[in-house]
Amino acid sequence: MNLRVMKQEDLPQVIEVQRQTFTEDLRETHEVFLDRFERFGEYFLILEDGTNIVGYALAFPWLHGDSPVNNQKFPIVLPSPTCFYLHDIAILSSHQGKGFAQAMLEKIEQKARSLGFEQLSLMSVSQSGNYWDQAGFTPLEVSKEKQARLLENYGENARLMTLSLKVKPLLRGHFHQAMFFTALGACIPLTVRSYSSDLFLPILIYSLCALTMLGISTLYHRVTWSVKKRAFWKKLDHCGIYLMIAGCFTPVSMAGLSADSAKVLLITIWSIAVLGIFQSVFFTNIPKFASSILYVVAGYMVLPYFSELYESLGMQNSILIIAGGVAYTIGAVCYGLKRPVFYPKIFGYHEFFHILINTGAILHFIVISSLVA
Repeated sequence: MNLRVMKQEDLPQVIEVQRQTFTEDLRETHEVFLDRFERFGEYFLILEDGTNIVGYALAFPWLHGDSPVNNQKFPIVLPSPTCFYLHDIAILSSHQGKGFAQAMLEKIEQKARSLGFEQLSLMSVSQSGNYWDQAGFTPLEVSKEKQARLLENYGENARLMTLSLKVKPLLRGHFHQAMFFTALGACIPLTVRSYSSDLFLPILIYSLCALTMLGISTLYHRVTWSVKKRAFWKKLDHCGIYLMIAGCFTPVSMAGLSADSAKVLLITIWSIAVLGIFQSVFFTNIPKFASSILYVVAGYMVLPYFSELYESLGMQNSILIIAGGVAYTIGAVCYGLKRPVFYPKIFGYHEFFHILINTGAILHFIVISSLVA
């Protein structure tokens, strides 16, 4: 058996494989095949048994959340691709059940990753849905109008499905998971110690916000979610960052600033947090670097009040606040730039970002803990 790139002279045999494997309503003409080959033939695969073609796969860059019209030539101007689309995969019945489809799928996934795509999508037709479910694909939600068009083109059981190609590093989420349990062991005694002081409520808010951010981040990054659930947890994860920022400001402002200054700063930072949470939930498509800038801007709201904090909290705590802010800032830059790369399969830029967040959180915890002491 041989798996290779398709050639134009293969098309007659490919169309014969199509005739034997697809129902008439799903078949495409030689003219349409040729159009697809001329556009994207470099990505098409052939499965050979000796000199006989027994299977093929057609895949090409396409717009995520959409599919080409069956048995129609491509439009002259193609959409800007945001995913790799598996249009056809067919194997003669004599060669099915032997792992060849999986081998072709793995080749297609490798090609998609090499082109920088993070999603592989396809149209599940007839009774193939169970196979694609087992392969890790999940249905994509589409509008009623688009679903009606898909059903018209591909039949009543048609489903647009997607597979995430992102490689989750081995250590993804482990640092925040460790930090969550560390924070749990640190924040509970801190809250108990503050019970009889004026800082009890601010400390409680801080502790809840810190644990919420770390807990959500752990669940989001450690669990492999479906596409729909991952999008939900991603929103919560970004919301948690704003809670952490505002929560950390709360006890520091209450202990280190005058009543008037604390009121103004807390109204400002919690308003920013609410706006940030609103953006994280309803406007999710802004670039990572833009969201990183928003986090940094929120954190630097303390600058106009820093001289007052320095006078009340002292040099040591002021240095710790600055150092924590620097750690957060470097982390935000790494997150926005997706750098440094390191070893993507084990420890990537996001793991480095989490370490910097943990560092900033520890430094600021030391400051907040000293307020109770």
